[in-house]
Amino acid sequence: MKTLSIKKTSAKEKIVTVALQLFFEHGYKGVSYEMLMSKTGLSKGAIYHHFTSKNELLVSTFSFLAASFDENSKINFEDEISDFKSFKKIFIRLKLEQLSNFKKMIKAESLKSNKLLFFVEALNENKKLIHVVNKIMKQEKLFIEKCLSFIKSNPSLLKGKSLSVWAEILFLLLQGAEAKTFFVEGEVTETNFRKYYAKAFDNFENLLH
Repeated sequence: MKTLSIKKTSAKEKIVTVALQLFFEHGYKGVSYEMLMSKTGLSKGAIYHHFTSKNELLVSTFSFLAASFDENSKINFEDEISDFKSFKKIFIRLKLEQLSNFKKMIKAESLKSNKLLFFVEALNENKKLIHVVNKIMKQEKLFIEKCLSFIKSNPSLLKGKSLSVWAEILFLLLQGAEAKTFFVEGEVTETNFRKYYAKAFDNFENLLH
């Protein structure tokens, strides 16, 4: 998972990270240019130089998240994935790292589910974001498929089955796990993430046998 440095950032990256923090805290409609100017220390003209509208800035925050959620550069597939157990362990580890990095990005100690509704509001405000979200989902499915292709200890487990289909099934199970974390527990924590992701992997493994 790639992350952009917040300590040594360009003006554009600073605007994006501050905007993400403000959108998360106040919602898209609740963020003004005055708030952005105050938090970034930049003039309105300097912000306009990089983003001609708040909508354009909103799309950039989602693109920023998409880049930070890329797991492929984070692991050595051939060395780290040999069986389903190692895949499960690595995936959950990466997700917990994503959660930790996201909290650092938005400078939040906790992630309440009602705050995460900002993402729903954002999708309603700008349909271009659907393309970014689809990119993140495709990226996730391809990552899962690649991980499955490196399971060597029990090759018969996936033999004769389409990896893309199995990847899609696991992806949907994991999406359900995330939904439970967001809306059933009321707060996104490492404990909740680990619990629901582990359950999703167990259910998937049962389907394979």
